[in-house]
Amino acid sequence: MTDDRRAQLGAEIRQRRMELGLSVSKAAERAGGIARNTWTGIETGKTRTQARHHAGIERALRWRQGSIEKVLAGDAPMPHDETEARSQPADQGIDVQREIDRIYALNLPARVKIDLIGKILDLHDEVVAEQRPA
Repeated sequence: MTDDRRAQLGAEIRQRRMELGLSVSKAAERAGGIARNTWTGIETGKTRTQARHHAGIERALRWRQGSIEKVLAGDAPMPHDETEARSQPADQGIDVQREIDRIYALNLPARVKIDLIGKILDLHDEVVAEQRPA
């Protein structure tokens, strides 16, 4: 990984975190307990992301799996399509954001929360894909 790609990843992570209104501490917590200093180092491009943290970071930022690798390869990250979930009538599905917030409020280990949220987002993506006109 080049320093330029690491800096680009850091910039993408910071931008997305700010779009979501997350503090560094909250984002690091949602990523499965990454240390705040580690998260800051990733955002500034001074710390390399370890592959074992990719899934947690992607879920904390509501990016699709593999987004970090895409950025490191020179592409853009792939956010989950949440606009469709928000525009659905209430009787056509769950409120994804509300369910994610409820999971974060549970007294569960961070890794369990991340896994649950990932499953919700994956299911949401499947439902949205099935509802799109062919």
